[in-house]
Amino acid sequence: WSVRPAGRWTKAPASPATYRSEQGRLLVSPGTNNGTDSASGANPGPTVLVVEDEDSLRAGIRRLLQSEGYNVMEAPNGATALQLLEGTTSDSVALVLTDLRMPVMDGRQLASALARRRPSLPIVFMSGFTAQLMDLRLVSPNLAFLAKPFRNDDLLAAVRNQLGKSG
Repeated sequence: WSVRPAGRWTKAPASPATYRSEQGRLLVSPGTNNGTDSASGANPGPTVLVVEDEDSLRAGIRRLLQSEGYNVMEAPNGATALQLLEGTTSDSVALVLTDLRMPVMDGRQLASALARRRPSLPIVFMSGFTAQLMDLRLVSPNLAFLAKPFRNDDLLAAVRNQLGKSG
């Protein structure tokens, strides 16, 4: 990896691309990824909507999930997530992974809106504020949540677990 800007003195493409590792090699595929979904729908797995206001964390989660075969849509807040969901077929998103504290519409408000529109859609909550997660667990002990910071394995296990319950 390089800290130089993509396309400038590096061999990294300046345009959007999909990065994946295969047999120890980093493969770069050109893409038209606008940041809202997986490049060209290349992954055969379920679609996860990642709702997180921290750009770098959201991008890291997207890369991790894509490397595991998931399609990923991204939103920086709950309001944008709802707009994305309205523009998709009703069953194309299999799970929502959302932060609790975000501007515009937080994760709790998003979950409330989703409960009215798609009550069976699984949700995994994330937060760096443990008290928020504990409050949520008191309301519904069956809710899935991750305390930030979390390990990649913990995130993947939570996603797989919730998708297994809904399938």
